[in-house]
Amino acid sequence: MVNDSPGRAAQRRALSRRRKARSGAALPGDGEVGGGLGCGYPVRPMQVHESSLKGADRPCAPQDCARCAGCQKLHRNGTYSRFRKVEGQWECPISRFRCPRCGHTWSVIPADMFPRRSMEVSRFQQLLDEFFSLAGRGPRPPPATEKEAGCIRRACKRVSERMAFLCGLLGQQMPLEASADVGCFWRALRELGSTEEILARLASDFKTSLLACYRSLKWQREIVPQ
Repeated sequence: MVNDSPGRAAQRRALSRRRKARSGAALPGDGEVGGGLGCGYPVRPMQVHESSLKGADRPCAPQDCARCAGCQKLHRNGTYSRFRKVEGQWECPISRFRCPRCGHTWSVIPADMFPRRSMEVSRFQQLLDEFFSLAGRGPRPPPATEKEAGCIRRACKRVSERMAFLCGLLGQQMPLEASADVGCFWRALRELGSTEEILARLASDFKTSLLACYRSLKWQREIVPQ
């Protein structure tokens, strides 16, 4: 038997968690059905951006929750780890909270992190600003590594596929020329704020993200079984 190093074992665990999250399966500790009240419907792990909490130490239950109408205080429910930086240099603990009434869990995406992606938001913004000639007059950011360059290429492809969708969501805040190409779109988007602010707004107002629509950002009201 080959003994894996702690780093390889952690990578395998993180990959397994990502696959379960994409499929909508419950993560360990989440439970497979909601709450302790015998409601019997599946629990989908949810995610919120730390910046959207506005200084609070935990998320709030949704006001349209069929169990608690948003009045239930969420309880801490441990942590799990995600890789931070594309090179996978270190793991970042993610706080998780659980509603004791309906059993739903919420994970808090730390500042400067994307949902489901390891590249830091600030580094992503630096590289795209530099690529699309938005960098300021200060020192240029360090050149992209091979892995970072690959991440940026894939991100630009995803953004090009989602430009029309995102322009439709943001409406008149985006000029008509924003959908001409990825560069025009990125420059118009950055006029609305930093990438961190844009991610938080897309998640809170439209239940989506910049690079993909994630099920974990979409709260769906559950019907309490009779």
